[in-house]
Parts: sequence; C-alpha cells; structure tokens
Amino acid sequence: MKQEDQEGTWDRAYTEDPCFFGCEASFSAQRLLGFIGDAKTTRLLELGGGQGRDSLFLASHGIDVTMIDCSSRAISQAALDAGTRGLQDQVHLLQDDLARGIPCPDGFFDACFSHMFFCMPFSRTQLEELFSEVRRVLKPKGLHVFSVRNTSDAHYRQGISLGEGIYRHGRFPVLFFDREMISGLSDGFTVESVLEFQEGELPRTLFLVVARKRDL
Repeated sequence: MKQEDQEGTWDRAYTEDPCFFGCEASFSAQRLLGFIGDAKTTRLLELGGGQGRDSLFLASHGIDVTMIDCSSRAISQAALDAGTRGLQDQVHLLQDDLARGIPCPDGFFDACFSHMFFCMPFSRTQLEELFSEVRRVLKPKGLHVFSVRNTSDAHYRQGISLGEGIYRHGRFPVLFFDREMISGLSDGFTVESVLEFQEGELPRTLFLVVARKRDL
C-alpha cells in the first residue's frame, strides 16, 4: 500500500469510529509504565499513535510524549482530547508518514513505544530502516517497547497473501511477526523479553517486545 493510500485509509477509519482501536489504554502501554523508572523525567516517542489513547494515557502519568501518525484526522482528534484533559503541554503531535525517517534529533528520547505500528505493510528493508531510525533517536540504553501481531494469530495466513508475511483479511493488510524476525531486526538492541498476549474480541495474538539500545 502506498503511503498516500495509508493516510486516506486511516483518515476514513478514524472518522467513522472515534475509538477505532478502543478508548482505553492498550495492555502494551499499561505494561510500559512498569519498565520506566522515573516517569516525570522520561521523554518518550510513540510511533503510529492513532487517536492518541496510549500517548494521552502515558502523558497523564507525567511522561513527556511526542506522538507521530500519518493520519491528519488522528492528529486532530488527539490534539482535541489532549486539550480537554489538560495535557496539551505534555503531548507533542506530529503528522508524518515516516517514509523518510523519524523527524527528531539523535539521542533525544529515553524510550520509543508503538502498539501494532510495525504491523503495517512494511517491506523488510523499510522495517530495517525504521528500526535503525529508532536506534538513532534513542539515548544510550534507551528502551524500545513495541507490540506486533504474531504468527499464532487467527488471521495469519488468512485472506489474501501480499508477500513477506503480509495478509489482507478484510480492510487492512497486516504484517505478522515471529521470534526470528524480531531477533533479525534487533541489531544494535538487546532484547530483554518477548511476551505473548491476546487482546480484542477475535482475539488478536501479539508479542510485546522489550528491547534496550546497546552502547556501540
């Protein structure tokens, strides 16, 4: 799927449903709090934050959050909700498709978080570039915490195969991960844990990965 198609697809999804992924914080975001020491000194980046449910949850616990999403509709809704909750100074919102990298300086963040962002139909090369960008913007020993749907998921190998582990089942193409793929993308990181969990009504089966940037 082309990047311009991605923006339009997600704009429509978020317009149709203001709680497309749910209104409550994800399991992944809730667990993230336990991995962070002093939240009030933490500068965090969320990739593909959608309507902002996780970014706003994390900001409400004192974390300084920068959220990036390709959807203008998502950014507008997150900004409105941040203002309503008095979090506008804690959450910094950027619209960007991340195709040319992460628009942030080197070594700027203590942690990077994403919930199912890497499940978008990225090629292996694009994923390697994204993980390299995450390493670049993290401080030494910074955390990279992300969740991805895995090959135990009920939708894996269902629907139309688009190659490279991507399947379209219904409206959205999804990239599924196995442990080997996570390991292969983690150059420059130490993977501290990979937890399998389920969420949603299907339910979806995911990995929650906790990795830390290595000093090189």
